[in-house]
This record gives sequence, structure tokens and C-alpha cells, in this order.
Amino acid sequence: MTDRPRYRLLGPLEVRRDGADRPVTGPQQRALLAVLLAHRGRAVTDDVLVDTLWPDGPPPSARHTLRAHVSRLRTLVGDDVRTLDGGYVLDVPPDATDAGAFEAMVRAAGAQAPRDTVVTLEQALALWHGPAFGRAAELAPVAAAARHLDGLRLDALHALAEALVAAGRPGDAVTTADALVALDPYRELAWAVAVRARTAAGRPADALATHRRAAGALDELGLLPGPALRAAQAEALAVGAPVAPSPPDAPRRTADPSDASPAPLAADRGPATARPGSDAAAHVPRPPARPDGVPTAPPGRAVPLPRTPYVPRAGEVAAVRSLLDEARLVTLAGPGGVGKTRLALEVARTVPPARTRFVELGAVRDPSAVPAAVVAAAGLSAAAGPPATAMTALAARDLVVVLDNCEHVVDAVAEVVGTLLDHPGPLRLLATSREPLRVPGEHVHRVAPLDPSAARRLFVARARAAGATTTADDPEVDHVVDLLDGLPLALEMAGVRAAATSSADLVDELRHRLGELAHGARAVEPRHASLTALVDWSRDLLDPAARRALDGWPVFASAVLPAVAASVLDVARAQVETLAARSLVVRDDAHGRTRLRMLRTVRAAVGEPFDDAPVRARHAAVVADLLAAADARLHGPDEPAARGEADDLLAEAGAAHAWARRHDTGTAVRLTRALHDHAVDGLRDEVLGWAALLVADAGGRAHPAAHASLAARLVLGGRHVEGARHARRALASADALADRLHAIEVLADAALFEGDLDEAAALGDVLVEHGTRAGSVHHVEIGHSYRVLRLTYTGETSAARDALARCRAAVDALGVPPGPTTAGWLAFLAGEVEADADPPAALASLRAARDLAAVAGNRYLGGVARSAATALLARHGDARVTRTDGPGTPWSDVAEVLRWWLDAGDRTHLVTTLRNVLVLLERAGDDDGAATLWGAVVEADDVPVAYGTERARLDDVRAALEHRLGAARFADRVRTGRARSPEQAAHGLLTPGATPSTTTSAPGDDPYRTSR
Repeated sequence: MTDRPRYRLLGPLEVRRDGADRPVTGPQQRALLAVLLAHRGRAVTDDVLVDTLWPDGPPPSARHTLRAHVSRLRTLVGDDVRTLDGGYVLDVPPDATDAGAFEAMVRAAGAQAPRDTVVTLEQALALWHGPAFGRAAELAPVAAAARHLDGLRLDALHALAEALVAAGRPGDAVTTADALVALDPYRELAWAVAVRARTAAGRPADALATHRRAAGALDELGLLPGPALRAAQAEALAVGAPVAPSPPDAPRRTADPSDASPAPLAADRGPATARPGSDAAAHVPRPPARPDGVPTAPPGRAVPLPRTPYVPRAGEVAAVRSLLDEARLVTLAGPGGVGKTRLALEVARTVPPARTRFVELGAVRDPSAVPAAVVAAAGLSAAAGPPATAMTALAARDLVVVLDNCEHVVDAVAEVVGTLLDHPGPLRLLATSREPLRVPGEHVHRVAPLDPSAARRLFVARARAAGATTTADDPEVDHVVDLLDGLPLALEMAGVRAAATSSADLVDELRHRLGELAHGARAVEPRHASLTALVDWSRDLLDPAARRALDGWPVFASAVLPAVAASVLDVARAQVETLAARSLVVRDDAHGRTRLRMLRTVRAAVGEPFDDAPVRARHAAVVADLLAAADARLHGPDEPAARGEADDLLAEAGAAHAWARRHDTGTAVRLTRALHDHAVDGLRDEVLGWAALLVADAGGRAHPAAHASLAARLVLGGRHVEGARHARRALASADALADRLHAIEVLADAALFEGDLDEAAALGDVLVEHGTRAGSVHHVEIGHSYRVLRLTYTGETSAARDALARCRAAVDALGVPPGPTTAGWLAFLAGEVEADADPPAALASLRAARDLAAVAGNRYLGGVARSAATALLARHGDARVTRTDGPGTPWSDVAEVLRWWLDAGDRTHLVTTLRNVLVLLERAGDDDGAATLWGAVVEADDVPVAYGTERARLDDVRAALEHRLGAARFADRVRTGRARSPEQAAHGLLTPGATPSTTTSAPGDDPYRTSR
């Protein structure tokens, strides 16, 4: 018998059944369950559910689709969902939900003794794991229930703080009360218990300091402490603590996000009383002081004085001031929280105070009120006439007027600014906005996030100001700075948080719950209270299409071209440019072309699209199309550009492949096939590894493309037999020519590496046949290469030259200009063919192959060319080398190749390179080192078998070593070497001071000087 479902809604929605959490998949399924839970036991009509599931308008099939969603929900929750006439009901008792259990425990706590109350309330609050209903709380039919539960949570915290005081645990009461104040900084009774708890803990001075902070917060609203807070103060005074003088009244306002000073409170949430003569109109909603809705402002409003030290960007204040000297309008534009207002204040401070005015537009909601707000803040009297007339007088004044927070009334501000600039005069305007005003004559200064050094200083300063012990040399600070994009507001939020948690825990919170980061300071402006509020302020200003683009943007894993973004998001390019103009995405020109990316902080606030969101499927399909187009150009003259495009898309490909594996295997296969050649050429093991996941997911029924790419990965990693097995599985069922070609090429490589040269050449002939029919220059050239190498490695130099000539002729016959990779492989083959017959010519060919590989961006070819050059050096170069030689010497080239294959994880070519080093060591007279290396790369069980001319060279080396060392000593050195893997042997060779050490080359010697 299965257990009845239990529902968790005190946080993100979860269903638990049969002792396990059951995922609620898809946003519409979650929305449906959330609405039914919010109305538990009551019927919800079809109309309400349809409007909720399709807020932009239901499709014609909405009611039919709704029934399908209900049916799928029943597979999760069973008969708990019942059908009623015209709707549905979630028919479960209160104790089936954690909310019901929470409310029952809170009710029970009210009748208990203080100690029992504490236990019960702590158990009740432990049921919470986030805001009620999670993101589903945004749904209109859910919002009221979510607010009700969140309010009960605050009430329970308050009751717990009171009970802790009564139970004689004032220290815990302080912690609980402070947490409540952080969640609800406008609750005067929370402040009161925070004061009383400190008094009960024997900290009356701290209690009075807390009272002063509470009074200061209320003063921002123009309110005085109410009876409860005054009584708490009296208790503290009764134990004899001194009273610090209250600060004099002064006008207050909050600067931009980089200023951590408190901002006006948005609403009065406690029973405090109004302070006689106060002007709370600028801080709390009330009837406007004037019919045009302009908040009352003193004549000539001065630029506010920041309350915190400024952490500057190098030279930025001077640069903006210089720009302001030249232009009449300068707009500081950038993302929310980047420090625009604070920069404006610092620039304004370089001007005599009598010549500056400050216009706070954040509180102006009515665009028609903007002109009057500007005139009033500039200090013009009523005698100047109506706002339109007063503009002429204002333009003639020698002032610098700061227009702060323009983005929500940007059109009205632009009109006012345009009017002012139409009149000649000395007036200068410095605006802050998340988007430019786009007014003729405007000079835009983009305010960027802080560089890492400045960001570290800001975070540490704010953390220490909040009481943390964080220091600049704390290694976790770098992680904080990186996670927060150098955004000043976010750094300040994290700085406050640092006072309550360790640096390591803070980093963990930011990595997993960045979107929940909120400001811990009192009286912060609502739009700056959290990262989510910061983004919501801008989101609310967007039209529906741009809002849809914003919500879908987190599907991207990296910076993308605007055209790609528009295609994936299914919006006009203008909507993408709107997000960029409003600083919701930022430019990233690291690769030369304009790309756009979303800051990590913005991404966390927006949230990832659900797995079944249409934007996920579009993203995967578009990325697959782009990669397929790049793959088609990968071996032609446009190869470098195509490879660059593929490189730029790898992050997107990874995200798309991960999604497609779960939801669209066909697209995952397309991505795998399109990336195969690029991943092999780039030695990108992780990309080929995606194919391994496809094979694992499908068991024995994986697509041939997945088996072919997995085979390539295994062969490159030295697992030739296993790789060949997967390649044969791919070949047995492959319908697509691309999959067959990939599988045959991997089989030929495996045969070549295992020494089966005849099999490799025969498979190469098949590649030539298929490649000729398909017009594939790459497969024709590669197919011929196996026969060329077979003849080369068996010492048939003359026949190898003829085979190479046939290869060139076959490539030319296709009439397709080869790309640098194809030309590079031809040069490599020439170097291999002539390696022993004409070493200088061979070296020139191998250098040409190396250079062509660099042009193409082909790391595989680059590594093979370097390895071949190392082999040439080992056999014919100057043996007087040491690992202490500097750059440009023979050993530095050897070391480069070893690092190359170690980084790539390519054991096959690493072993080949080490065997060349073995030859070099023997020629240099390091017999012990050569014998030890022999054990690791020739006689070890898990290395490829040497064959052909390589085997003959190695046998000559062994004979020389046994002759000079003696059979016993040689065997002893070999046993030592067999205990080490090829990778360990390579690292040992690269370690400074390790043996061998032989005579150094003479200065100026050619590192590839050959001797016959």
C-alpha cells in the first residue's frame, strides 16, 4: 500500500510520497498544484486555472490541455485531486501539508509555558525552507495564501523571541529578534523585543544602541517610537546605562547602490507615532503635497552627503568630470546596483556646493510630474512661472544638476532635458539611468562593475563595518567578488551578510542561493533591498516581448551574438537591444565581435527557465544548427573562422546537450555529430565525453553517432581495443554517411596505433571511396594517409613517396580548396616520409605542419607535428641536452610536447613522445634514465605495442643499454620504471632537478640540428 502524498509549500513546492520526494515537473504542473494547494478543500474553477496557466491568453485547446495537466498531476498525487462541476479541488486534510502542521503547532504554542513554547515554535519554524510557495507565490490566485503564511512565519518568529526572553534565554532571543528585524525591518515590536532581550542579557548599552537604531529608522518615516519601544528603552535605562545624545534632525536620502547608507522606508509597518512637524511624504505614500504629484522639496535641494567611504574605479571621477566640462549632458548608464548614483555624487562633490542641485526621481511615479520635480529641486521659486516657463530660467543658471534614477520615467526626463538643452546657457546635467536618455548632445558614460581589486576593497570594508573579521587576504574573498560580478550593491549585501556567517559558508550560499541575497541594512530603498527587487524594478518597465526575452535569457550559458539571442528567444532583435540598452545584459567583446551576456547576479534574480519551457528547445535547436553549419566549413578555406565559431558555441553546446539528453535525444545526436571532428581536432575530451553520457543513458540502444564519438574519445585516451568495439557498433547500424565516416576513421586510427598497419590502410581505402563520393577533402586526404604511413613505418620510403603523390592528386581532383588542416596533414606526411632520408627537409615540413595547425586551431595536428619533430630530434638531433636548458633549446621543445599530451589526456601520443625521449636519453648517455623510462613506456602492460621502424629503433636502444649497464642492472631499472604510469614518467621528466642531466648544448646551436 502506498502512503498518501504529503505536500510541502513552506518553500518551493514539493510532494513526498512513499518516503521519497517526487518532482513536480514543468511550470504549468507546478502552477496547477500551487493554485489547488492555495485553495485546499475549495473548488477552483476551470476559468481561474486556465487564466493562471496561460497568462498571455489561452490557446484554443486550453481546456483540453488543462484536463491533460490534471491527469498527469493525478499520477503524482492520486485521488487527492477531484473533479467538480466546472473545476477541481485538492481534497486533503490540513495535516497533509507542512503549512497545516505549522499552523497547528503555532496555535498549540500559544497555550504552553515559555520553555515548551520555545520548543514547539522552533520545531514549527524548522518546517520552513524558503518563502511560502516559492516562485509560485507570484501567481495571482496564490499570492494571498503565500502572504498569509509568510506573515504567520514572522508572527511565529516574534512569539519565539518573546518566549526566549521569558524562558531565560536572552542571548538566543537577541539572535531571533535580529533575524526578525532583518526580515521585517518595519516591525516596531520586533525592535522592542530586540532591545528587551539585550537588556535581559546584561547588555543595556547595546540595548540603548539598538533603540537608537530603531528610532533612527522610524525617523526616516517621520515617526516617533511607540509605547512598546519606549517601554523597552525604559527597562534599559533602569539598569543604569548612559544615554547617548540623539542626532539632530537632518534631511536624509539614499545614494545609489554603492552607497550602503540607509534609504527611505517604503511603508510604516509598526505602531509608531508621527513626529510633529515631520515631512514623511518623500518616504511613505500619502496624498501629494501638490496637485501635480511632485513630492515637496526644499528650495535648491543640495547634493546628499554619502555616509560611507567611496571605493573608486581608477580615474573614473576625473574622467566623468572632464566629460561634464565638455558636454552639457552626461548620462551615467549601467546595471542596477553598479554604483551610478554614488559616482554622480562623487563627481558633484568636485563642484562648489552652491553650484550643484540634486533631483531624486526614484519617488516620482507620474511622468507628468517630472518637469515640476526638476524645477523644484533646482530651487526655482513660484515666481519663475509654470514648469515649462521655468525651464528657460533654469537653463541660464550656472549649475550642475544631478538627475538621479531616470529609467522609469525616461521619456519624460528626455523631454525635459531636451527642452533645457534647447536653451543656451551654462547649465550642466548629470543623469543616472539604467538606459541612456537618447537625447541629441548626450554623452553616455557606461559605469562598469568594479575590477577585482576595487571589489575586494569594497567587500572587505563593508564586511568589517558590519562587524565581520574579514580581511583582504582571505582566499574566499576572491570567490565572493567573482560570484557577484564586482557589482557594488551585491558586494555590500554580501558584506553585511559576512557578519553573520563565515566566508566559506557565504561563498556556498552565493553559489547555491545567489538570488536570495538581500540587503541587511535598515531602511533600504525597496528597489535596492535584494537582487530580485533590483531586477524587478527594471523588468516592470519592459514591454511583454522584452520581458519574455529577459525571462528566457538565462537559457544561455555564455555571451552570445545578438542575432543568436533573438533567434533563441523568439523576439525581434530590437527587443534584445532593449535589454542591452537597459543594462539587463552587458556587452562582452572579448572575441572581437559584439556579444551580450547576463551578469551572474541578474541571472540569479531572473531564475533559470523551466526544463519544459519552449525556449529550452529553441536554444538546443539553434545551437545544433549553428554547429552543423560550422562543421560543414571545418575543412575548407574558411576553417579558422568556422572553428572559432564552434569554439564560441561550446558553452552553449554543453547546456543544450545536457538538456537534450533528457528531453530530445534527436537534437542531442545532432549536436554530437556536429561536434565530432571539432572535438577530435581540438583534443576536447570533455566534449567527446558528452557522447559517453548518451551511450550510458541509452544502454545498448545508443545512436551510432554517440558510439562513434565515444570511440574517438577512448582511442585518443589510449584504450584502442575498447574504442574499436564502439566504432564497430556505430558502423553496424549507421545510416548517416557522417556517422559511418567517423566510425571508419576511428577504426583506422585504432588499427594504426595497435600496429595493424594493413588493417589501417584497408580502412583508409574505404574512407577514400566514401569521401570521394561525398566530395569530402578531409576524408580523401585522411584515407590516403594510412597507406602512406604504412609504407613509411615499414621502411618503404620510395613507395611512401608515390603514395603521398597519389594523395595530393586525389585532393586536387576534388577541385575544392583545402583548408589549413588538410594542408597541414599533407605537410606532416611529407615530414614523416622524409624523416630518415632527408632530416632537414623533413623538419621544414613538420614545422610547416605545426604552423598550419596553429592557423587552423587544430591542437591534434599541432601535437602530432611536434611529436614527429621530437622523434626527428631523438634520432638525428644534437644529443647534448639537459632539462635545465632554457626556451628554444631541444629540451624545451621536448617538454612542450610532453605537456601538450598530458593536458590533452592523450596517452597514445604521450607514449609515442616518451619513446622518442627514451631514444634521446640513450644517445645522450643517460643509460639509467633511459632504462627506467623503458619500463614505463615499452614493457608496461597498459601501453600500445611498438611496431615497425619504431620497434626496430627501440630494440637497438635496448641492446645498447644492456651492453653498457649489464643485463642485471638494466632489468632492475626496468622494474623500477614499470611501477610508474606514462603520465608519472612524463611528470618526472618535467620536474626540475630530476635525472638525467647531461652536457648542455652550445649557445646558438639550432635545437633541430641534424646529424645523419
